[in-house]
Amino acid sequence: MNLYSEHKNKRILIIDDNPSIHQDINKILNYLSDRDTLFDETKNKLFGKSGVIKTRQESYEIDSAFQGKEGLELVRKANSENRPYAMAFVDVRMPPGWDGIETIEYVWEESPDLQVVICTAFSDYSWEDIACRLHKADKLLILKKPFDNIEVRQLANALTEKWMLTKVAASKAQQLERMVGKRTSEIQEKSKKLERSETQFRTLIETAPIGILIADQDGKIALINRMIEKQFCYRENEILGKEVEILIPERLRNKHAFNRKAYFKCPYNRTLDQNQKLYGRKKGNSEFPIEIGLSFIEFEQEPLAIAFINDITERKKAEIELQRAKNTAESASRAKSEFLANMSHEIRTPMNGIIGLTDLLLHSRLSGEQTQYLQMVKGSASQLLSILNDILDFSKIEAGQLQIEKVEFNLRTVIESISDVVIHRVEKKGLELNLFIQNDVPVYLIGDPARLRQVLVNLVGNAIKFTERGEVTIAVEPCKDSDNKQVELHFKVADTGIGIPKNRQEDIFKSFTQADSTTTRQYGGTGLGLTISRQLVNMMDGDIWVESEVHKGSTFHFIIRFEVQKDQMQTEMSLPVNIQGIKVLAVDDHSTNRLILSEMLKSLKVIPILASSGKVALELLNKNKDIDLIITDYQMPEMSGIQLIEKIREIANFKYKPVIILTSVGKSKKVKNLHEKDLVWTLTKPIKQSYLFDSIITSMGKSGQRKRFQVQDTLTPKIEKLKCLEDKARILLAEDNLVNQKVATALLNRTCIPVDVVGDGKSAMENLEKINYSLVLMDVQMPVMDGLATTRKIRENKKFESLPIIAMTAHAMKGDKEKCLSAGMNDYISKPIEPAELYSILIKWLLENK
Repeated sequence: MNLYSEHKNKRILIIDDNPSIHQDINKILNYLSDRDTLFDETKNKLFGKSGVIKTRQESYEIDSAFQGKEGLELVRKANSENRPYAMAFVDVRMPPGWDGIETIEYVWEESPDLQVVICTAFSDYSWEDIACRLHKADKLLILKKPFDNIEVRQLANALTEKWMLTKVAASKAQQLERMVGKRTSEIQEKSKKLERSETQFRTLIETAPIGILIADQDGKIALINRMIEKQFCYRENEILGKEVEILIPERLRNKHAFNRKAYFKCPYNRTLDQNQKLYGRKKGNSEFPIEIGLSFIEFEQEPLAIAFINDITERKKAEIELQRAKNTAESASRAKSEFLANMSHEIRTPMNGIIGLTDLLLHSRLSGEQTQYLQMVKGSASQLLSILNDILDFSKIEAGQLQIEKVEFNLRTVIESISDVVIHRVEKKGLELNLFIQNDVPVYLIGDPARLRQVLVNLVGNAIKFTERGEVTIAVEPCKDSDNKQVELHFKVADTGIGIPKNRQEDIFKSFTQADSTTTRQYGGTGLGLTISRQLVNMMDGDIWVESEVHKGSTFHFIIRFEVQKDQMQTEMSLPVNIQGIKVLAVDDHSTNRLILSEMLKSLKVIPILASSGKVALELLNKNKDIDLIITDYQMPEMSGIQLIEKIREIANFKYKPVIILTSVGKSKKVKNLHEKDLVWTLTKPIKQSYLFDSIITSMGKSGQRKRFQVQDTLTPKIEKLKCLEDKARILLAEDNLVNQKVATALLNRTCIPVDVVGDGKSAMENLEKINYSLVLMDVQMPVMDGLATTRKIRENKKFESLPIIAMTAHAMKGDKEKCLSAGMNDYISKPIEPAELYSILIKWLLENK
């Protein structure tokens, strides 16, 4: 009979009031390891099992109880069914019933051989109290929470094996008792079997994947397994009977001997401890890191300590390698940050010149067309700057450092500015770009306009990329649950492009992913735009999704909630009373354009009459003689806008009626022969409501007003405030870039405050010694002596302690402002310079903080 198979028991009971502990132990113990096959092979050899050796460990049979009484009932039931538990994991704290110690006392009354592991995160009882109370320290171990997977598996395997071996030994003893009195030959045969059993037991010990050592209370080594020999490089006959301190480094032996004596005075069980810094000594005196678990037993009334020893040299090496990898990653991160900082500076420096000079030109006398072109230049430059910010933002998103702002902004301005950025790409591909803001959408909001614009530019750019013909539409409408204080807006970016297969619609929001991922894909790009868009929308507490059909186009939706500005209402563009209610014929072959134009005209309180072609427009003119204004698209099939105008002039009633012709940027030159003297005005698409308002006012020969509740020009009051310092202040500008010098000087000249310009820090210090300046604008990166070094040098002179020094730099990474302030600067302006910010800084330090 195979005694091992007869007493084979993988049943484990968990008694813990925390359900997650049950789940964790189940997951840990049902994990199969290749190292566990060693036990299967040994059992087959020991007990003669024939056939193919299993190569995977069998799963444990685990039952759960959440209170002590419930656990006791399960033990009783298991015993009554002759299916006892081999071991139990018992929590110390289990309110409101018995605690773990009480539970163990009752359970051991029913099942004395049950191996118990106490699970606890606290020290509710000392080991002296537990040992004195339970009197069975040889069946008791402690397992600290949180669990280590390897410890749990080793304990479960060792203790169930121990339970089974105990049963096998008991069965052997019973067999020996029954064999007493039999023939001497039978006794000898049984003795041989007993010897084989001892050999089998020894084999189990020898094949254990962990070092096992047994020592008596005098520290004499009574037993070791092969793993101990392998770990410490000693043979068994070299250390048996010697003190265990032979395996301890000399510098630690006295301490270990003291701890050993203390242990036998008050024995306890200790799990394998990864946190203590313990070392073993190999033969030859070399040291290596170890972890040790202890178990106390009594054999024939002799106290013994079982030590479970693990060599953790490889683990320590792995930890060192992990630390090296961490240091390498941190070094790479620093290099990345330095690269981004340098790139930011090198791009922002020329962009300061482009944006600054463009802004200066916009404040000069220009024609409407020149103004529009310069606004497009500024918009494109701002978009180039936003690309730099996107790169920095993606880095911030990865690091969890990106912040969402809450500032006042005009939604219509944000939406309409997008066309200035992408219009040339739209024109190049021959597409229609439509902007449609529903009339009941409030436009004065509080939120993050820069991030909203970034999302829309990403989505619109994506739509243009994947659309070869047709249109791209930006639409905004309010959601139903909006109120006066907050509004939830539904944004749509729709195109008539190639579409996205359903099985790729979720993947496109992942980093570096596109719908067409083949190596021969037609469309370029990094695949980061939609990822950044989703992250930004989510950070604004919104949601984004896509609806698409292959070859029919895509519509990207996202919903964001904004606060409505308290003291501002939606902009009202008020036409003169005698123009309100006029009839306007709007001609466009494109249905979306007609809808947008109709809504804009209604918002201006005029009556739109819509026509889908030149032919239909002429029919309507013949029927409606009281039409006051005609708005027509330039590019239409069958009859163009120019041809329609020629036909209209042939109708007597409309020979002198004003006409507004809608044209794209690229087609504007083709209508240059039409002038205002011909009562024809041009309006560039996509249509912006403010431009449409101006065109109607101009074409009808009237003056209107745009009613706003706040003055939009914030620069003039600040400039006027600074002009009072014309003879009372003087500014020193330290800047090495000639273009940036010109931009800054032009902005400062508006205030009439005298300004001197130097190209490096050394020259700045020389000027300070000669002239009494009221404020210094200091660039950070300059030749000879940079801004930071110059500022430190200036602060060494006590007479310049109160001199305001303002950093004016293209360094705009996180931490750059702090570096400037720590060097002794008073404030910070990043390039490209915003005029309003510059003037506010001057007011702050020349007037308010004087």
